[in-house]
Amino acid sequence: MKKLIPLFIISFVCLTSQAAIYRVNNNPGTAAQYSVAQTAHNACNAGDTLYIEGSTISYGILTITKKINIIGPGYFLAQNPQTQVNPSTAWFNQIICNTGSAGTYLTGLQMYYLSLADNNIVLKRNYIINNGSYNNAGINVNSNSSNDLIVQNYITSNNNCGNACAPLYITSGSSNITVANNIIQNTGGGYDVVYVDPGASAIITNNTILGTLNSYTTINNSTFNNNILNISGAVMSGSNNSMNNNISNVAQLDTTNHNAHNNQINVNMGIVFVGVGSTDGQYKLKAGSSAIGAGFSGEDCGAFGGSDPYVLSGMPTVPSVYFFAAPTSGSGTLPVHVKIKSNK
Repeated sequence: MKKLIPLFIISFVCLTSQAAIYRVNNNPGTAAQYSVAQTAHNACNAGDTLYIEGSTISYGILTITKKINIIGPGYFLAQNPQTQVNPSTAWFNQIICNTGSAGTYLTGLQMYYLSLADNNIVLKRNYIINNGSYNNAGINVNSNSSNDLIVQNYITSNNNCGNACAPLYITSGSSNITVANNIIQNTGGGYDVVYVDPGASAIITNNTILGTLNSYTTINNSTFNNNILNISGAVMSGSNNSMNNNISNVAQLDTTNHNAHNNQINVNMGIVFVGVGSTDGQYKLKAGSSAIGAGFSGEDCGAFGGSDPYVLSGMPTVPSVYFFAAPTSGSGTLPVHVKIKSNK
């Protein structure tokens, strides 16, 4: 398997021009350039790429202060077909994008907490799970951040410590944050699934938003289109929004304090989602679903709709080796069977 890793590296060189690429693997005995992600970050130059390989050991806390690309193998790898030979994820306790990290690209990673504190950061196809280890949001978009892209991620939290521990918390002073084609879930109860402060703004489109135990949403100054809400909570709070073509299982979508059109409420979610399969695949749309073609421009609602739909297991846009078979012993020429999949 180690000899196959350069297949990823060669492929990504084409995507990143002549920027350097480094392997990071903290499994004992692995011949990667680095075993510690922070050390690799500190040594690389802006524009370089770190390929973080799957492991059963946490990569700890990573603080990013330069524009870099960080690529992991994806998540839920044993649940969906044709993902990776090695089902281990590249997981972090925390990733903190500080000043200087503008333009950073994060994909295929798993983490307990993420802080975004600069502009034009792309968070694409990651698994953010706030399991109560940290008393803060799963994703915290800090003040003075703008134009960050949060797309095609699986974001969940069971941390029951108030609104500040929402799966996605967009702080006052941040602006033009795009939140698209994510599955966002609160299982802790009693607070927001998505929170956009009155001093912030966002574009929130084609997400599947899930909440239990009196969860709710607080949205301000935002475009809120084509989302599916399966939430057992109160009416959406906030103001100064444009809310169109959303679907909710309850009367969640307030038409009094928002510019709201063509929304569906009190929809039976049993006829919206397939409801079976992998952790993320269960939220695909069922045949005949009321979300099919119900979007603002005739696209499907929810994470699997729109022009850039959610991708199962957060597979990054580099080829993956999903099957490898070779004899354990022998001499001479030995047959090796490898299957490689391109991911878009």
